[in-house]
Formats: sequence, C-alpha cells, structure tokens
Amino acid sequence: MLKDIETIINTQDDIRVAVSNWDEGGAWISLMSGSWSSNVAMTRDEALMLLDGLKAVLQAEVEA
Repeated sequence: MLKDIETIINTQDDIRVAVSNWDEGGAWISLMSGSWSSNVAMTRDEALMLLDGLKAVLQAEVEA
C-alpha cells in the first residue's frame, strides 16, 4: 500500500499550494485562495517535466 504524502506551502500572496501523490506514481496539485481554487492531476512524467521547469527557472535566477 502506498503511503499518502502531502506537502502544503502557503505563499506570501496568501495562496495555498498543496501537492500530494495521485494514482500510480502521479501527483495532484492544488492552488487555493479565498475566492477560487484550481486542481490538476499529473502523470509521473508530467510532474517530472514540471520539476525540471522549476529547477531551470530557479537556476536561471541564481546565474543572473
């Protein structure tokens, strides 16, 4: 049985970002604020592409 994993981040703009495991190796991402919310289920490959994109953005910030 897969252990449930959830990570929650509250941004400085009062947006709650939650990430949890989903389906078979995928990820569920949820963005929430006072008056709206949005969710997306991602396959493992899609989540890895998002991770690579975030790393590239953060690396570019450091190198600038």
